[in-house]
Order: sequence, then C-alpha cells, then structure tokens
Amino acid sequence: PSLDKFRQIYDTRLKLKREGKKKEQAPYKIVLNGTYGAMKDKFNPLYDPRQANNVCVGGQLLLLDLIEKLEDYCDLIQSNTDGILVKLHRKEDAELIKNICHEWENRSGMVLEFDEFIKVIQRDVNNYIIVAEDGSYKSKGAVVKKLDDLDYNLPIVNEAVVNYFVKNIPVEETVFNCHELKKFQQIVKVSSKYDHAVHGCEKLNDKTLRVFASLDFLDRGIFKVKNSKPEKFADTPENCFIVNDDVNNMPVPPKLDKQYYVDMAKKRVKQFLGES
Repeated sequence: PSLDKFRQIYDTRLKLKREGKKKEQAPYKIVLNGTYGAMKDKFNPLYDPRQANNVCVGGQLLLLDLIEKLEDYCDLIQSNTDGILVKLHRKEDAELIKNICHEWENRSGMVLEFDEFIKVIQRDVNNYIIVAEDGSYKSKGAVVKKLDDLDYNLPIVNEAVVNYFVKNIPVEETVFNCHELKKFQQIVKVSSKYDHAVHGCEKLNDKTLRVFASLDFLDRGIFKVKNSKPEKFADTPENCFIVNDDVNNMPVPPKLDKQYYVDMAKKRVKQFLGES
C-alpha cells in the first residue's frame, strides 16, 4: 500500500506539472524528495543509508552517461546528482537534444523534466539564478533565494542582487527606494554555547535578535559572550540598533544606514561576476 501511495503522489505531481500548475505540484515534489532525506535519518522508518548512497552514485553515473551523449551539441554549465544544466551550441539542435534524452530515458528507466532558460547567472553549483524567456526566474543559494516569513534574513540584499541580474536595476535603486524596515533585518541567534549577547555595554536577555545597520555612532556593535569574553556576531554592522518588536509595516527610520546594505549587495554581485 505504501508503494501504491508513493506512485499516486508521483503520478499526481507529474500530471499537475504537465498542466502548468507549478504551485499545486510543489507540495507533491517536496513529499517525493523527502523520501531521500529520510533514508539518511536514523530515527525514520525509511532509514537506509546504503540505498541513499546508491541513489547518489547511481544518479551521478547515469547522468555522466547522458552528458557524454550530449557533449557534441552543447556546453555543460553544471551537473548535480539529479540533473544537468546545458547551453545549446545551436537553438536548432533543441529537438535533437530531446531525442537523445528520450533515448537515454528508455535505456536507463529514468524520467527527465525539461525547462528552458535564456540566462544563467552562477556563482557556484549551489548559488545561481536562471531566467526564463518570460522574465520569470528560479534561484538557489542563501544570497539569492526567495525568502518567506520563516526565513527572512537580509531580504533587501537578496532582492537587490536578483534585481540587478534579472531586471538590470542598479543595486542602489532597489535599496534606497525601499521604505520597509522589515526588509533590512538581519537575524542573529545566541546559541547554547554562549551565555548571552551584549549590545555595546548592555546585556541582552533575548536569544534571537533583529539587527539593523545604524548611522548613529552611539549605536554600538553586537556581541555574543562566553566566559565573560565577547565575540562579535559574524557579518554584523559595527554600528547597529535592535528592534525586537513587531516590525511589520514599520517605516525605515532616518538613522538606518542604507549604504551598508548597498555595499553588501555589491559585494555579492562581484562574487557572481568573479571579481572578488
């Protein structure tokens, strides 16, 4: 019965994807992919680390076979355990590429999904932006991924980097035209290895802090303390203020140092361009 349920979820997800229902198919994809992660969780009934390794090694070898068949017609941009990204030498070869892939599917028993993109901006295999012809994009990696309410750290920086590459909008324009304080928040946490945090000379009781860069030099830096020894939180501003109240709909105060976020975004842009 479990196998039948998995097949049902699998078939439903492919059906929704064929119908162009991207949002509807997404939860099914998460469930399907989650079974692989479960194979490496010793507390999960699906725990099977040997099979998990077989999935990785087998997938890599099969894709290597596919890459070998395609290499005369395209350049390999990146390969991973479960997919490849290639640049066609000629647009006219698209159908030939698909025929080669279909032959590989029949021979390997694997099923491929195809997406087309016109632009790839890549820092490394785990950090990239790929842009479709209609202007939509997919992104992966901490510095460019799309954020949600549970993962909302420095969203203005991610937005500025993506806007720069996808929409050709200067970093300064994105940052200076934003008036939502929430988008500038940087979340830092005091782990169990440390006793507490201090902001300047003030001892803080909170373990999770919402930090903002400040133009006011009286706003000091933020540190985590262990055995009375302070240690600066990584990549936090030299001068900052903290707002742990509800920041939804809160406007940007005059002392917010927007240039700090511009500089951070520009640094990340240079990383993607290979200039740093």
